[in-house]
Amino acid sequence: PRVPRGTMADVAGSTPTVARAFVLGGQGAGKSTLVRLCSAKRPAGGRLQLGSTLLVDPLNGTWEIELAFVEVPASWTLEDFRRSSTAGPVDCALLVVDAARGETYAAARERAGWARAVGIRCAFLLTVGSDDAGAEGDAEAEAIAERLSVVQPAHFD
Repeated sequence: PRVPRGTMADVAGSTPTVARAFVLGGQGAGKSTLVRLCSAKRPAGGRLQLGSTLLVDPLNGTWEIELAFVEVPASWTLEDFRRSSTAGPVDCALLVVDAARGETYAAARERAGWARAVGIRCAFLLTVGSDDAGAEGDAEAEAIAERLSVVQPAHFD
């Protein structure tokens, strides 16, 4: 597959560009569940299969990205991640935290620097579970955003 060099205009073509979303987080953050939910496909009359998700330009249909979710084990260190991950220009990182478990924020804060270390330029913070942490969870999200330095947390209903 061809690898784009900059803007979404470079992605336009007849075959989808392949990108990876590295799913990072601590033990019990919900990484495995997120990967299963985002990459599950159910063929007609068949069993559930894991694969990738196809993202299509919603306005003009001029580009497609086949996004494969890659779960990074919680037991890995930065060096393990560097040895196993060669980031492409369209790859991204998904930092996953469980709002009810404070230790997952600490793990995400640690892993926030990993994306930059391997050349990933796009990172997202996903909070799963109920938001019982309130202001404390917001402060943790802010600290992770500061570590990323290019992403600021947003809240959606």
